[in-house]
Amino acid sequence: MTIQIHTNLKKKYNKTANQNWSYSLDELANVIIWIVLQEDINYPYKNCEGRKMPFKRYLEALYCCKHNDKTIEEVITRTLVENQIPKNWSKVNLNYSIIDNLW
Repeated sequence: MTIQIHTNLKKKYNKTANQNWSYSLDELANVIIWIVLQEDINYPYKNCEGRKMPFKRYLEALYCCKHNDKTIEEVITRTLVENQIPKNWSKVNLNYSIIDNLW
């Protein structure tokens, strides 16, 4: 599934980075901190969404775990899209406000 999404979007799929996941919760929390920092550096939220972007994708992924009206494939695609900021999902019971209010 993930390889196909990358292929459809003409993205390089890094098998080593994408399939060797055995993080503890502490390691995952640490990785998220670094991802968020990198997003703030690459996409400052003055013009983009910075740290808001990965937090929104994490929230959407968690939503997919509980509901079946959206899929993890949609979240992966939204994560990989370039040159546009994905709009918040509408028509779903997903509250982005805590993320939208991040400074």
